[in-house]
Amino acid sequence: MKIIKYLLIATAIIFLGCVKQSGIKPKVITTKNKNMTDKNISKIHESYKLTKNSILKLDTGGHSNLIKDIIVIKDKSEFITASHDKTIKVWDSKSGKLKRKILGKIGSGKIGRIFSIALRNDDKYLAVGGMLAKNTIDGSVIRIYDYKSGNLVKLLQSHENVVLDLVFSKDGNYLISSSGDKTVKVWDKDFNLIHTFNDNKKIINAVDIIKTKDDYLIISSGKENIVHLYSLNKKKLIETYKNDYTLKYITHNSSEIALCGDGDKILIFDYSLKLLKRIKNQTEPSGLAYSSSGKYLASGFGVSPAFVNVYDSKDDYKKVSSFEKHSNTTIALAFIDEDTIISGGGYNFEIYIWKRKSGKVIKKIEGVGKRVWRVAIKGDKIAYGTKFNYISHNERAKLEKSFDLRTLTFSNDTKDFTSISNGYQKHYILHDFGGDYGYDDGVLKIYRNNNSLVSIISRDATNGYRHITYGFYKGKIISGGCDGVIKIYNIEGKELATLIGHSGDILSMAIENDRLVTGSSDQTIKIWDLKKIDKFIPSIDKEALANQIADAEIQTGRVWGEKEMMKFWDKRFKSYKYMKKLRIKPKITLFISKDNEWIAWMENGHFVSSKNGAKYLGFHINYTKDKEAVFAPVGSFKKFKKTKILK
Repeated sequence: MKIIKYLLIATAIIFLGCVKQSGIKPKVITTKNKNMTDKNISKIHESYKLTKNSILKLDTGGHSNLIKDIIVIKDKSEFITASHDKTIKVWDSKSGKLKRKILGKIGSGKIGRIFSIALRNDDKYLAVGGMLAKNTIDGSVIRIYDYKSGNLVKLLQSHENVVLDLVFSKDGNYLISSSGDKTVKVWDKDFNLIHTFNDNKKIINAVDIIKTKDDYLIISSGKENIVHLYSLNKKKLIETYKNDYTLKYITHNSSEIALCGDGDKILIFDYSLKLLKRIKNQTEPSGLAYSSSGKYLASGFGVSPAFVNVYDSKDDYKKVSSFEKHSNTTIALAFIDEDTIISGGGYNFEIYIWKRKSGKVIKKIEGVGKRVWRVAIKGDKIAYGTKFNYISHNERAKLEKSFDLRTLTFSNDTKDFTSISNGYQKHYILHDFGGDYGYDDGVLKIYRNNNSLVSIISRDATNGYRHITYGFYKGKIISGGCDGVIKIYNIEGKELATLIGHSGDILSMAIENDRLVTGSSDQTIKIWDLKKIDKFIPSIDKEALANQIADAEIQTGRVWGEKEMMKFWDKRFKSYKYMKKLRIKPKITLFISKDNEWIAWMENGHFVSSKNGAKYLGFHINYTKDKEAVFAPVGSFKKFKKTKILK
């Protein structure tokens, strides 16, 4: 590719290395680690060496993916945010300035995503759960950090699937964890596992613990659509509530429990799990937080309209205000005091500190990147748009500017650029409702021009949920979905390849010859070479098929044959489950900041940037699983500085 040739000019070479519940024995691993803070990051080359697992990663000054949790520390001077971008960040509550980061080992794709954090009442320990490793055992641990130093001090190992929620009791005596393994676990103050509740039949999204006069009550809710109430003293289930949809968020005040999820209502219960009230909402409430007095309840949102609502619990949960600054999903909320709220979310993952009564913004915290709603290509020029304006699934914004990868300059030229087409010769593609979650673009349907259906491509939680943007490449179908998923299929709907590199939703694609360009909510543009696809011949993945047969036999108690297993997947339009696939990485990644600073880099480490663009790229330096990671800007290493600054 010409572009690669041009990017090798004025670059520096950077070196990269690139069931059953009783199955896992409870284990606490104590670690001893050296601390590294942002104050001495500039000297990192003197103390740290790149490991073979170091990963090039953007740091735009804010978050670059969904913000999952916000916690305010005891003295209110700091607040903590955790994100799907695999970082935990500590901010000054008054200035909004980033003070430091708390990091752990990460990997490619979703590996390293953080789903939940919890801070003990003495601010000593921070518990972290998520998809922390590729293998089940390491990926389902709970990391315990010393909050003040950022040192990783313990790993709690007992869950058999990812940890989805964590909460400390208000007195700090217990840590409660819930997981995709359908269990709720109770850990004591020294992080010893003291009990496991396993009454759930499906994954558990949310958990909470309430200290009463003579007991601790534990509440859990998940995909089973049943709220469970446990007594810790009795170590037994004492009450349940059946709902007609999944409740994913739980919080409580001194007398009541609030839950919300996939519906348009917030449910209020007393401590015996008696339903007291349903609060109807004009949006889908997602994320809940009570003020410290328990008087006010704030709820985020998952779908439009984009309102963060506040209710008065002492006045029958009357809505007292709505905050309308966020542009997209906002589930992370916390009160600093009775009249000051922090909320995190939106198209560019912004954080607002604002007044509950007036909605006045005290501080807005945001990185320098923007999600890329649209891309297009013309030779060595890439055009892009960052202001949402939906026309179709392949046109979500107007093209604003173009960037010439040959001359490394910007232009206002956006004419005659190529996008991607959903028609090819005698075939065309339409999206439709379906998939495991019923999205309006959960399936693709491929038709011949005589309107006869050729194939259906369905999406689920393992392969991107949705077909957000899609089109043809030489008679093959390319589809971009959620969470960085890009797949290429043949006309029969069989998967040929997966493109690995993005970490956010794929919002736009463009293709010219064998060159694919993609834009994402992760704020980057990636360029891919698809030449390998022409030579690839689909074949059955015998190992994957054997594993699926073994799982099916355990679940059904009977023998399965290969043909029967393949037929099972084919009927569900999921033949990709047993087919071998190509794995393709991007040739070039481009990041452009709001003020037009930029950096472009390749998988082998070559990069080129504007004068100040290199500061946004660095190494996430992974060590062992039981040691905290560090982030080092490429400029921290003298030997990695560019040989020439381009203006």
